[in-house]
Amino acid sequence: MIDENWRVIEKMLDKITQNCMGKGLYNGLVDILKGKTITIEFNSGTNGGFGKRNEDGSFGITLGKQMESNCLIHEMMHAFQSYRESTSSYNESTLNAEIETHFVQYLYLRSLKEYPKSKWETRDNTDPRRRSIKDINRFIDERGFLRGDATITSLKEKLKEAASTFESNGYTAQRGFVFDSNRPILDNFKNLREITKKLHLMKIILTLISMLFCIAHTFAQTNYYTSTKTFNENSYTYQCDVAGSGTIRLYNKTNK
Repeated sequence: MIDENWRVIEKMLDKITQNCMGKGLYNGLVDILKGKTITIEFNSGTNGGFGKRNEDGSFGITLGKQMESNCLIHEMMHAFQSYRESTSSYNESTLNAEIETHFVQYLYLRSLKEYPKSKWETRDNTDPRRRSIKDINRFIDERGFLRGDATITSLKEKLKEAASTFESNGYTAQRGFVFDSNRPILDNFKNLREITKKLHLMKIILTLISMLFCIAHTFAQTNYYTSTKTFNENSYTYQCDVAGSGTIRLYNKTNK
């Protein structure tokens, strides 16, 4: 690979790992590969891909000439999926994998500061396939969990609708895209949950720290006045009456 292409890849990876989900995916791939490598190549077309290379049987990523980070994260997600599934399971649910990968790509793009009013936002709102992916976000959150106001039944119908849209736009069984409708419905987003689990854990930890801080702050407030007393501030005399129940009454003694 020429130096210019290396610089392009490094720039894309830097951008991807600035995103929490992207960093989780990158780290997840590093852990799964255990020292093995994935080849990254460029072609003159517009489409990318992930799969086995004919020359040596190794796996690799191919990127089109657009060289965008969202295309790389798409193919990285396919690589992650393939290493976490058996060959038979992966081959029998390739369209399920495409839907999850497109969803991850959508979440990544939407997080970019340049997304609003961009060509990507326009595509997500107008292209039927991309629009079906955007709609899934009404049922599945950014960590791959079912939203509180959604149901398994409604999500199942939405995924069937998305699969039908993909099939109508070239993702057919004849081309190797198979939709497994019997797969447990939330398993369609298990890889997204995996790459964001540390983010989920961090949010839980931060929430607990925040709650503990609020509790400590509340107790600190009650300790300002622990007993009945009179004190002077700015030429005024104040009285603090503390009842046995702990109730505090604070007033200007002169105006009582």
